[in-house]
Amino acid sequence: MSGVLSTRIAGLTLEHPVLNASGILGSEPEQIDILASHGFSAIVTKTFTLNPREGYNPPVFVELRNGGFLNAIGLANPGIQGIKSLVDKAKLLEKPIIVSIGGSSIEEFNRVAEVAEEFGASAVELNLSCPHVKGHGLELGSDPTTVFLVTRDVSSILRIPVIVKLGLSDRVVESAGRALEAGARALTLI
Repeated sequence: MSGVLSTRIAGLTLEHPVLNASGILGSEPEQIDILASHGFSAIVTKTFTLNPREGYNPPVFVELRNGGFLNAIGLANPGIQGIKSLVDKAKLLEKPIIVSIGGSSIEEFNRVAEVAEEFGASAVELNLSCPHVKGHGLELGSDPTTVFLVTRDVSSILRIPVIVKLGLSDRVVESAGRALEAGARALTLI
């Protein structure tokens, strides 16, 4: 890979620095095909939790009158059993795959991370940014000590890179520093 836009993110060599954001696209194998066909250099999955989550009742996705869209899915996902098919599809397409993971405890993050690595993920992204679900995401990511502890524990058990995704918080700079101190190889900031 010697293209002009070739880059390394979290130790992964990519054709270029454009990846999809974890979200609605990235939850089904067919969507991995779509993302790959549109030229993304790596695939980032929707967030997976240890156990299945139903999420919120529709509507979960609305178009805003003045442009743009808004969603609140509620971390709906099939649980860890949904990870393998996405990793397998990305590998078939020769795309690195970053599995977004969530949890409400360090133990949950650790278990989901282990499964993602066992299934062949290229990296994991710790979702410490979701503002919608109590006890998950932003609630954890807003506390720099919790960010440090989750990141340290997950980083210590994996061989693959750990990326930490943080959301808008009055302590985001401190949380980002603690994530890097604890072993994060990259940050996703939204």
